[in-house]
Amino acid sequence: MLHELPLAAIEFCRHDDLTEMKLTVVAALQQYGLAEFFLYDYEQKVWYRLSKNQASFEENSRSGLLNIDLNGLMNIPG
Repeated sequence: MLHELPLAAIEFCRHDDLTEMKLTVVAALQQYGLAEFFLYDYEQKVWYRLSKNQASFEENSRSGLLNIDLNGLMNIPG
């Protein structure tokens, strides 16, 4: 049986924790060989995406890997 690592991950955080979480995401992306990592600031309602070939985060909820917009998965009024 083959064990495959995940290709993408999502983490949710408070706005005050955003900088610290971005550092955690960079380390996890490298450690687990992820293609994409999404970070959602639930207080500001903003998605951040970091891909393995990117040097910095971008405000983006669209996954090219999964071909979905993560905003479509959220059931948050407002």
